[in-house]
Amino acid sequence: ISVLFPELKKGRGALHLIRKLHDAHHLLKEAEAFEADLRRNAGYYEDPKAVNRLISACFEELSQTGCLNRAFDIMGRYRWKSMQLNRDFSRSPVKIALTGEIFTLNDMRANRRIGDRLTELGVCFEKDITLSWWIRHTAAVSLKKILPLPPRRRKAAGSAASGSGKES
Repeated sequence: ISVLFPELKKGRGALHLIRKLHDAHHLLKEAEAFEADLRRNAGYYEDPKAVNRLISACFEELSQTGCLNRAFDIMGRYRWKSMQLNRDFSRSPVKIALTGEIFTLNDMRANRRIGDRLTELGVCFEKDITLSWWIRHTAAVSLKKILPLPPRRRKAAGSAASGSGKES
């Protein structure tokens, strides 16, 4: 965290930290969407190995940056590069969904680089769980325990708003 948020060492407040964490979560979602778009369409690219090279280069460059603004610029540049890859939508690739435990699904060492292997074979695939979803879900569950919200108001049965009320 201190690499992405060097200003935290300067003693800024909790609100600043929350904003930065929100921005980092947004960057994670953007990086996952970038990878998901490429892998979802892997079978349509003329050179599926180029997809793996592009994803690897993007994540490598992201890991080297120390600034969120630069990281968002990198994502934009790689989005543009992905649009330059040649596609052939007349193909009929195999399409699958990967499902499983969060760690096994998302850690390339744990799943023996299945994403890269499927992409190289020209298989279109999607994962059902991402790290950003897990972070959001885990944070929401924790916050609900700490800050119980009042229950939502429900419309009374038979109210005029529901259209099933009786006139008297």
